[in-house]
Amino acid sequence: NQKPAAISLYLDYLEKEIILKKRRWRFPRQIKTIYIGGGTPSYLSLPLLKKLFAILYRHFSVKDGTEFTAEINPAVCDKEKLEFMKSQSVNRLSFGIQTTDPKILKLIGRRFDKRKAVQLIQYARKLGFETINLDFMFCLPGQTTKTLAADVEFVKKVKPDSVYWYETKKATDFMKKMDFKEIPYLTADTFIETNFKKLGFKRLMTEFYTKTGQPCEYTFDWLSNDYVIGFGPFAISKIKNKFYKNISDLKSYYRYLDQAELPIFKHFCLNKNANAISHFAYLIRFGSVNLSQLSQRFRVPLGRVLSKEINLLVEHNFIKLKENKLFLTHKGLIYTPEVQIILLNKCQNFLRGLNFFLGRGYNLR
Repeated sequence: NQKPAAISLYLDYLEKEIILKKRRWRFPRQIKTIYIGGGTPSYLSLPLLKKLFAILYRHFSVKDGTEFTAEINPAVCDKEKLEFMKSQSVNRLSFGIQTTDPKILKLIGRRFDKRKAVQLIQYARKLGFETINLDFMFCLPGQTTKTLAADVEFVKKVKPDSVYWYETKKATDFMKKMDFKEIPYLTADTFIETNFKKLGFKRLMTEFYTKTGQPCEYTFDWLSNDYVIGFGPFAISKIKNKFYKNISDLKSYYRYLDQAELPIFKHFCLNKNANAISHFAYLIRFGSVNLSQLSQRFRVPLGRVLSKEINLLVEHNFIKLKENKLFLTHKGLIYTPEVQIILLNKCQNFLRGLNFFLGRGYNLR
């Protein structure tokens, strides 16, 4: 609901942050992947969207073939915005659908026009975007297998390349205030997996289904890259083994930048062991990890350091070990976050930092 002048001012400060971080952190101009989200650029009017991309191209170089993702809210997007983003080398769109049930959408404060969403997705396909992803949630208030079936039918109709289907936690203040009985996790998970297999999707991670068999590069490379730079309030950055979180308050964000100070609220650093373990825990979500290669890369004997945790996970059939390579079982795929937490218990400072950064209550025991 912000006025165009206020949004334009925000974009000016976004550019200030880019300039300041480039000067202080000296990261490369060439981008490997780019993701505009955490909100959606489709909220911007076309002139402001053009301003955002002009800022981006003033400071970064985007080669042909670079994975370039933009999040889209169908309620506030139109064909002109899609055409412009296609002209600016965006090649991956992620449509935030969440659910197609109007009653549930009203409960969670979302707007959604199913007919418009179908038209936009079909038009995006016509324009030639390489990858179209849909985001859904499950275990929402009022959600049943019947409403999930309607969501599956929507997926069947628009034929996306991939789908993220997130489990909703009662983590936000909004959700905590709501009195509802959610659909059991395993009921929803089994229903989604069974129906998506029929549609030709492969389950690559707990929440991710794809027809290509590949994750998006941004997700896969997030922890492996030396430089992952975020801009704007709440943004998270990573430089080698150091993590940074921007302040969330907009006025404070402006004040820091006016004083030529990085708008950093919190940061933490991983030691060698914690860095190796966190990479292991992150990469296992994609199905398998070569323990020997990862140990050599970080010069940390992960098999010995994590022997207790690995044996526990093998014993309870979450993972299996074959020729120094660890694989998630189907049970492990369903409960990947729990597998990751067991592994990360070896590096408590990383978990505490993760809890602070993401606002989640990961168990530290």
